Amino acid sequence: MGADQGAEQNYREMMSDEGTPRIVLSDLFEAVEQTPEIKQVVDRILQKNQPLTIVLEGSVTPENIDTIHTLISSRDNPGDRILLFDISSQATEEHRQYIKKAYPKRDYQVARGDMMSLGLTSGCADLVVNDCAINYCESDQENKRTLEEIRRVLKDEDAACLFSVVVDRQYDDPEFGENQELVEEEARSIPGTFPILPEEGSPTRKCWPVPYYEDLLRQAGFSFRKFDVERDKNNRMFRVSYRRYLLQKN
Repeated sequence: MGADQGAEQNYREMMSDEGTPRIVLSDLFEAVEQTPEIKQVVDRILQKNQPLTIVLEGSVTPENIDTIHTLISSRDNPGDRILLFDISSQATEEHRQYIKKAYPKRDYQVARGDMMSLGLTSGCADLVVNDCAINYCESDQENKRTLEEIRRVLKDEDAACLFSVVVDRQYDDPEFGENQELVEEEARSIPGTFPILPEEGSPTRKCWPVPYYEDLLRQAGFSFRKFDVERDKNNRMFRVSYRRYLLQKN
């Protein structure tokens, strides 16, 4: 197993360990429940009479599959679909086996896929969830393509994306304003990094300042509402800052 594969395996093991303080998908939906204006939009989607299609980008762990299942299980609509995408072939196969065992009667599909090119029909998704998966992107161009693809697959009406992103925490300081809005223009396009594992030499992922991401959302054709702002999140292993948004097509 190569270094990158080993790190990915360690990361998935850490994210699957319920005894480890982590940021997981259930945290996102707890934040939705605690924010009435966001919950209202999500509830309206979940209360549709027609079958739903929910797309989860970067499924990572079976726990996240359980979270999405819980979200729609009360609907009892046999046409509901959950489409899970993960770049890891090993995670994809593990998730297929888990779904086969845990939810044999549900139309939950796992695909090894790139969130920049999902291979789905345009306008097919009622809800897309990208919970920090965009932080796997390595460049401005990849960030743009990811957001363009989310917009492409979303339906035009009564559809939304729940979007979380780790941001450059060095700017979560009063010196740079309440929402990093005082970060200088030339600095906004320069990414920082954060570790994915709490150990020496951990692989890192890229993160940009808040104004960079919000400009990107506007350019991609989204209106957005921010909720659950977390600055310097301390999970006792390493610290990150993140923002969450509800995205809808303009």
